[in-house]
Amino acid sequence: MSYAQQALETLLWASTVYPSENGEGETADQFEPSQDLIDRVDSEFTKFEEMLEDKMPNFDPVDDCKIKCDEYQHLEHDFILTINEHGAGFWDGDWKSGDKLTELCKGFREIEIYLGDDNLIYPC
Repeated sequence: MSYAQQALETLLWASTVYPSENGEGETADQFEPSQDLIDRVDSEFTKFEEMLEDKMPNFDPVDDCKIKCDEYQHLEHDFILTINEHGAGFWDGDWKSGDKLTELCKGFREIEIYLGDDNLIYPC
């Protein structure tokens, strides 16, 4: 898999930025991601995939996911929710290996973001 599009979309959808001084927050998906953010999300998810191959070599998202969906997109979605501690993620019941997947995420830092002066979203 390359370029973690769903992971990026989930990060933007689940994050709030503050485009004005008045403190009114907007979901980050209203803005375009910077290349730095795209690269960061892609790099982190690639590291997660490598860990999956190493620690869970027989893992198959199609067999492991308990809900009907695009399992590969759901894997990216839950990766972001898990590392950013959104209260949902791998452990919420959609995965047979949810506890193991959650454990693999413990070594990842939260991906925090901010809105730049150019109206692009950047990683902190």
